[in-house]
Amino acid sequence: MLIDNKWVKGLAPWEDEEIVLDSVLKSAVSIKLNAGVGPTTGNTLIKSCSLGNVVYAANPDKIMNIVGLALPVLSYPLNRVERTEVSTINN
Repeated sequence: MLIDNKWVKGLAPWEDEEIVLDSVLKSAVSIKLNAGVGPTTGNTLIKSCSLGNVVYAANPDKIMNIVGLALPVLSYPLNRVERTEVSTINN
């Protein structure tokens, strides 16, 4: 329930005494690699390498350990790592 612009324990206006749950459909990690600089724009070029079916409960340390194992066989240095989770919301 919304009181003084804060959610407090209880039913939200759209809930009808049913519990709303989310279910993870898929979880993935995208390894973003630095492929250099664009010759005309000067912007950093990013190449992607994806890992699918990542366990939803995997913590960031475990994910970075796997990324670290993969880096020696990739063509470009690491720029960043992104995690994507897709879920459905059901009641």
